[in-house]
Amino acid sequence: MTGFLFSGGGSSSVTSTGSTTARTTQDRFAEVHNVRDFGAVGTGLVDDHAAIQACIDWVAGTERGVIFFPAGEYLIASPLTFNELASHSIIFRGVGRASHIYGNFAGFLLDRSITGGGNWSIDIIENLWFQNGSSNPASGAIRWNSCQGFAVRNCQITGYTGIGCYDSCFTTTIQNCSFASIGGTVVGTAGVYFFGGGGSVIQACDFMGWHDGILLRTGAAVIGCRFENCGNGIQLYEAAGSSIISCGGEANDCMIWARNYQKCFIAFCEHNGHAAAPYSGYGAGGSGPIVGDTLLWSTYGFVAGDGTRNIWLNCTAHADASTASYNGAGIKMTADAGTYHGLQPHNRWISCQANNGGVAYTGSTTKWDIGAGAMAQNTFEDCTPADPEVNRVFADMVSAPTLGMEATIKDGRRASDNAALTTAMWGTTVIGGGASKCRILYNGTNWTLMGL
Repeated sequence: MTGFLFSGGGSSSVTSTGSTTARTTQDRFAEVHNVRDFGAVGTGLVDDHAAIQACIDWVAGTERGVIFFPAGEYLIASPLTFNELASHSIIFRGVGRASHIYGNFAGFLLDRSITGGGNWSIDIIENLWFQNGSSNPASGAIRWNSCQGFAVRNCQITGYTGIGCYDSCFTTTIQNCSFASIGGTVVGTAGVYFFGGGGSVIQACDFMGWHDGILLRTGAAVIGCRFENCGNGIQLYEAAGSSIISCGGEANDCMIWARNYQKCFIAFCEHNGHAAAPYSGYGAGGSGPIVGDTLLWSTYGFVAGDGTRNIWLNCTAHADASTASYNGAGIKMTADAGTYHGLQPHNRWISCQANNGGVAYTGSTTKWDIGAGAMAQNTFEDCTPADPEVNRVFADMVSAPTLGMEATIKDGRRASDNAALTTAMWGTTVIGGGASKCRILYNGTNWTLMGL
């Protein structure tokens, strides 16, 4: 006999090799809930929504289990919903790109839309490909609200929004995923959007072609991620206590844009600009990521505005625009161009390097662009431009200073820079050659050396 057919309620029992306890076949099959057992066909020719939703609802009713998507093309015409309120442990699992869930509609393919805080749960989405082809701003791949202990691993995600966590998402982990934008870099597209919650980690992910690869509006850690052809690789907005470590990118308008942020740690990040053109929403008069915030810049490595008590450590920025028609700089600290840019007290920049790529920009040849009011009690230690012949840290600081503006500079200059430090710029005292640290104060007319 080459096979068996059991019927009659699954009363037949089997004993696994090496084990001692017999179990019914029904009990064994129930450990993993295959969407095809609920009627999904996975051919891409019919709508599998009802079958997959039935599987989700069954597992949600038990508050635990694995939902398995074998290799196939799972077309759905409306969102798959999961709004279980009780504590639960659900795993959505596939076999990588071969398990393809896709649709083209306004809404999220997999949608947990409830708000107001969720119970502890261990929900995992892994080894699946989500693709929502709609360019409607209300569309996306995954929305997962009100949860604790949510994880997405080893997935490919395409949509107007990749993963949106908009309410009370704590200890979320997104790991080893690839994100591609269906809406391009227009305002509003985001690979990952975090708002509310905290203690989350985004690690070893790749982001291509978003307005914001990652938009953080809550504290989180971003580690070892890569960004390409994005408006902003990472935007920190009202994000306190975040860490961005060992991230890199190329051809983005801006690698990291931080504003209204505090007590954040940004370290070992690098950006190579060489953007071909300012992306949608950028350039002179363009609309920034937040409606009503006008940006007058493009192709910057890092932009920092309206932040306090943050540390930037060993970061390198190359603006590197490919034509001379752009404004740009390696690192921009700004108190202008928008409602949310303001004073930046008590920040530290340590061993950071900025380079504009040598292009003769129409707006500036600046490596460090430090705007008016942006320097209150900031410290720069061992910071240099990439070009060994020019150190623009000092010259840029005085381009538009404000009364009472104060800064401490460490190891960011050499004796050869003294020619640029004229009394008109620096007051009656010119900094002596060889000084490794200076403290300067702007009195409304010029800069005064306060001490070495």
